[in-house]
Amino acid sequence: MPNLALSKTTLCPHQVEKQRSGIALITIGNPLRKDDGIASIVADGLSLDVKEELCRFDLETYSQFLMDCLVYHQVAVIMDATAEKAKPGDLTILDLTAVMDRKNNVDLKSCHGLSFMDELKMARNQNFLPDKVYFFGIEAENTDWGKGLSMELETKKEELTQRLEQFLKSIFIQIGL
Repeated sequence: MPNLALSKTTLCPHQVEKQRSGIALITIGNPLRKDDGIASIVADGLSLDVKEELCRFDLETYSQFLMDCLVYHQVAVIMDATAEKAKPGDLTILDLTAVMDRKNNVDLKSCHGLSFMDELKMARNQNFLPDKVYFFGIEAENTDWGKGLSMELETKKEELTQRLEQFLKSIFIQIGL
């Protein structure tokens, strides 16, 4: 399958087949707010063999299109910067499907106003939710207006890309790719 870097309105083959398959990698973040754009930058560094297995959606600040990206995929990985007051570059990896099965909500502090759990519940109600949904959050240091990453994240972006690649490869093994 070719690497698909899709806009917010483009469909991927899985969305028109109407049969759950494939992996959606969804990045969220404003590239004009320094570290808030880390998700897309880290995803850009993935190796070609990993990229070829993904349907990639770069939502930037248009997180209201999240549900459109989820539809008919077997697995989704949502990436965003977090503001958990941890060390810059620390990762938060959550199985959001498992969290949804519990009755308590997770307090996920992304750098956006989007409530992932509300979006995911709406997707589940419309039968759009993939079998598995993961959150891959990267702790930001600076989300002020401006281009470029903080020095802290700039020095960690290759390591973060390697961690994302390892995580995605573990998903490939789980679903038999």
